[in-house]
Amino acid sequence: MSRFAVPGFQRISALVAILAAAALWGISNPPSKSLLAVHGPCTLAELRLLIALAVLLPFLAIRRKRRISAASPPCWARPE
Repeated sequence: MSRFAVPGFQRISALVAILAAAALWGISNPPSKSLLAVHGPCTLAELRLLIALAVLLPFLAIRRKRRISAASPPCWARPE
């Protein structure tokens, strides 16, 4: 089996995540233009960063709760 082979479910979920990111990126242009008419570009950039922080912070908290044993080697260093 290839080192970079991805099981079916993980591959499908990765493709769905990519399509969702592309869709969100594509539909963000009209709201950005209307918000720029009301607020300045720096305020809009700060708002986008705060939204990204609010979305990504729970994932970071979950990841920090999982403890990886220091004795186990990283996944790329394990023999196949």
